[in-house]
Amino acid sequence: MRSLTLHLKVLITVLVLLGVAVTAYQIFVLGIPVTEDETDDLWNIDAKVEF
Repeated sequence: MRSLTLHLKVLITVLVLLGVAVTAYQIFVLGIPVTEDETDDLWNIDAKVEF
């Protein structure tokens, strides 16, 4: 039973660290805004209309 508890704690720690790492990557590398003060263009539409 003690071994199961240790494995569970290790799994939780690894998953939390993975989540923090992915979030940091999205914020600092990809530049995804995380506050309402920051804005980012979500859609960029190019259109060509001919008559």
